[in-house]
Amino acid sequence: MCGTNNILIEFLVAKKESIRNIHKCLCNVYGSAMVNRSTAGHWARRMTASKWERQEHHDLPRSGCPVTAVSPEIKQCSDAIIHEDRCITT
Repeated sequence: MCGTNNILIEFLVAKKESIRNIHKCLCNVYGSAMVNRSTAGHWARRMTASKWERQEHHDLPRSGCPVTAVSPEIKQCSDAIIHEDRCITT
């Protein structure tokens, strides 16, 4: 499920819209190529279930490497490289 769809469905679920209206709204926004009503209903039910698991809207923790890895050692090393050759940028 696309992030934009996710936010739209979460908003409509919070407004207590019916699955029919959620599907209708998705079709109005994205056109007739949108998923069928059954899939939209599945997404809405999944969104409702996850709403009870977490109260706030934050990203769930993810495994794997962090998006950024800035530490004093890495910053010092990159600064040294940049000072050696001013044509290099971060």
